[in-house]
Amino acid sequence: MHFDPNGHLEEPVGLFQREDGSTSSVLKEEYRHMFEHSASSSFFAYLPLYFWQQVLHETNNYASVNAIPIKKPFTMHELMSFFGLLFYMEVTVKGEYANYWGRQAEDSIFGASGVDLENVMHLKRFKHLRQALSSEVKFLWRHCSEIQQQEFVAC
Repeated sequence: MHFDPNGHLEEPVGLFQREDGSTSSVLKEEYRHMFEHSASSSFFAYLPLYFWQQVLHETNNYASVNAIPIKKPFTMHELMSFFGLLFYMEVTVKGEYANYWGRQAEDSIFGASGVDLENVMHLKRFKHLRQALSSEVKFLWRHCSEIQQQEFVAC
């Protein structure tokens, strides 16, 4: 196999057609809520919950084994908030992490009120989660692959 970064493949045709002849994507009503909230919720909807549960388990395990000083294990809500904060930080560039937490000097100079991420997650907790974030990639992808194969066979 040869990888060519400038390579081009034609899109496949005729892979799927509905009974009415259409080929457009349709979102089932029972899943619509997963995609309407925000762009990040749409992103997370593509990765199964068991994937995130395993990431959370591995992260808490890593924190325990490596003596990261947390008083209580991380929660799924904190993990999702962490990724939401990373998205926000990528869109709103302020440099160092500390610039996103607490009142900033420029707020009083310009009379502005910036977004204080302390209400979402404390900076120390954010740093601990960043330090502990871990996943056993081989296990996760092998597990996801097995589930996908089972779902494919069941179709």
